[in-house]
Amino acid sequence: MTVKPAVRLLLGVFAAISATLILAINLGWRPDWLQSAAAVPTLDLACPDLARGCNFKLGDKGYRITTDGPISGKHPMQLDLAGPATSVHASWQMAGMAMGPNRYRLQAGGTGTWHTSTLLPICTQGRHDWLLILQIDSQIVQIRTIQQ
Repeated sequence: MTVKPAVRLLLGVFAAISATLILAINLGWRPDWLQSAAAVPTLDLACPDLARGCNFKLGDKGYRITTDGPISGKHPMQLDLAGPATSVHASWQMAGMAMGPNRYRLQAGGTGTWHTSTLLPICTQGRHDWLLILQIDSQIVQIRTIQQ
């Protein structure tokens, strides 16, 4: 089967445009129609060592967040939350950098405990400053932490 030169040219242009868009999106460019409105955190706190854990309050409710070891991009981490909630979600982000979709739903583990296994997204810039974004029911908690 012979492909006409005009069709070959159009296919080549389409492939080049598609590859350029995919590369641009993977490098952090987000057109308006792909961007979601960033939720304003209810609480912003620092917790440099999540393996040691951190306590925080939302209103009159107390919470404790921990991981099963130092934060590392080399292996999955168990994320544990103790505190009252009906649903909990988590994601890893970096300030000023789109990390792509990575949303984890924490599973109820008993009275007031929530668990999930998470993995840090790949950071090509070698940064170690992470934001753990927790959505506890309708409230957003932003936790600044450091990869060990």
